[in-house]
Amino acid sequence: NKADFETGSALATTGSTAFRNCTALTNIYIPDGVSSISGSAIFYLCGDQVVANVAEDSYAHKYMVKNGYNCTVR
Repeated sequence: NKADFETGSALATTGSTAFRNCTALTNIYIPDGVSSISGSAIFYLCGDQVVANVAEDSYAHKYMVKNGYNCTVR
């Protein structure tokens, strides 16, 4: 299962456990404009299968790398 936010989405921040325990989540598209992700556990209890699609050198890209989450760069 996947979660997508539309290109140009106004989403700017997510909570620290926004996708907590979403064990069926495998893919998520994070918009370029996201400038804050609270804490380091956005995918807490989701498993290792989650892959975030992020813009290169974006806040989300740096967050994913820093916190050891899987990501693909667009």
